[in-house]
Amino acid sequence: MSHFPNASRWLGVGFKSGGQLGIGGVESTTAKLWCLQDGESFDLEIISGRWGLGLGGSGGFVVVFGFGFTVAEELHREPANDWGVNIAFTEKLISKSMISSFQFALLEMKMARATGILKLAPSTLEQLRNLGHTIFGGLEVAKHSGVVVIDLPFAGIGLEVSAYVTRGTMYVSNSTDWIEPN
Repeated sequence: MSHFPNASRWLGVGFKSGGQLGIGGVESTTAKLWCLQDGESFDLEIISGRWGLGLGGSGGFVVVFGFGFTVAEELHREPANDWGVNIAFTEKLISKSMISSFQFALLEMKMARATGILKLAPSTLEQLRNLGHTIFGGLEVAKHSGVVVIDLPFAGIGLEVSAYVTRGTMYVSNSTDWIEPN
């Protein structure tokens, strides 16, 4: 359970891309997040400038954890300041095996959705639940509220070496219960 009585825990997936040329660069993260308590969802976009040293560009899939806020609108137009180190070397951008694996994963997702059957053992689901509680508990103790974006290993492409800080803004859209004021 969250340390904040009215706060929700959010989990999402998305894509992050960025690049660095010398001392400056840009980074963009786009993700879909779902509330683990009630299923509410929203789209999150983080646009940031990068400051540091580096050269190149890369992109990849990410997991996004949200915690310590009750509704998505609390993040809208809030600052997103962070740091990062990126080392990305991709020999082949797209291989036949990568395309086949992606197509097979999409087919499995469609079948699981159509049949309503998730092919994970109860013990595996329990381990994933316990891991989620551990991650959220640690984030809430360390930071109290916010969003953490974690790059998925081996789920990206590009050629980049950089170390930087980011300064940006978060934008919320398509929330299931909110319309942005004018």
